[in-house]
Amino acid sequence: LALKDADCGIAMASGAQAASQVAQLVLLDSDFGALPHVVAEGRRVINNIQRSASLFLVKNIFSVLLSVVSLVLPLTYPFLPLQLSLLSAATIGTPAFFLALEPNHERVHGRFISNVLRAALPGGITDFLLVFLAQGFCFSFDLSSDYLGTISTIVVLTVGLMVLWGVCRPFNTWHWVLWGAMAVIGYGGALLLAKLDLGGTLVLVALLGLAGPTLFGVSMLNTRIHGAVGEVQDKVRRRRES
Repeated sequence: LALKDADCGIAMASGAQAASQVAQLVLLDSDFGALPHVVAEGRRVINNIQRSASLFLVKNIFSVLLSVVSLVLPLTYPFLPLQLSLLSAATIGTPAFFLALEPNHERVHGRFISNVLRAALPGGITDFLLVFLAQGFCFSFDLSSDYLGTISTIVVLTVGLMVLWGVCRPFNTWHWVLWGAMAVIGYGGALLLAKLDLGGTLVLVALLGLAGPTLFGVSMLNTRIHGAVGEVQDKVRRRRES
């Protein structure tokens, strides 16, 4: 009965068969000395999946918002498949692959979904706002769709590297190498695909100047909203308990 009620029931293989059937975890060598390694592996999996998921959700949130707006308003979808592949490789796929495999024994804090959304929402919303502004600028200054694609790619790449910076903290030698390599690959590929004139360059510089403040402001707003939601949930939980 105690194993059933426990959050995580642990039994030894040499013990009673009923206990092994009920427990969530069975120690095959009947040695509780293995538990620290079990906890460390669980922390590594949860923390690394949490960081990788936040990178993937940034693009998903941005793509959903931009697709909905593009369906409602007469706006051109700004990206070519090659540009999307570059963004996915430099800011999502490659760093997520390596970050998911590294050791990470930090204690798990908070809730998984809440932590992932808190890390991903600011980046996705910032991408959407800046690309929406880029479309407005290109329409106002009569810039071509090629210029719009280049501007949007570099802006989204910059925001993605900012998000990756936050995911890589605290930095060590390996994180510096990973982030630097992604920056070189991303900006190098973007410059090879770049098509800009003087007007497009000025629009790009203006949007890059807005990237940091916008991401910071959205992050602060997101933190406050999550804090308010957490307080409401705590109040509801206390009322239920009382």
